[in-house]
Amino acid sequence: MGSSEVRWQPPIGPFVKVNFDASFQSHSRQPCSGIIVRNEVGLVLEASIQMHSNVPNAFVVETFAFVRVVCFTTDLGFMHVTIEGDPLAVVKKANSLHDDKSEIAMLIKEGTYKLRNCFTDTIIQHCFQ
Repeated sequence: MGSSEVRWQPPIGPFVKVNFDASFQSHSRQPCSGIIVRNEVGLVLEASIQMHSNVPNAFVVETFAFVRVVCFTTDLGFMHVTIEGDPLAVVKKANSLHDDKSEIAMLIKEGTYKLRNCFTDTIIQHCFQ
């Protein structure tokens, strides 16, 4: 099986691109998440890394990372945001109009509520990291 290289693509127009990722080491139980905000030429505008505690699994820490992205970019005052993240399930749930009963449903709802009420334009998309 061959591999293909996917390169970062800049945002278009007034958008900034916010990439996020999370890590969960089950043996050490030290989850963390990272965020990087770039403009249309790839210049890093802001970045953040945060250690989390009391997180039961990788699925939840990825969801915390998504909610952090929304809060972080809201605090920075950006209005046009493209959010890219590796956790496909989180991206799908954030783009869905349907409620679900998963363990992350309330966190996703919190994040998407802020997205709708704090930004002029948002795009949430999956990317492999």
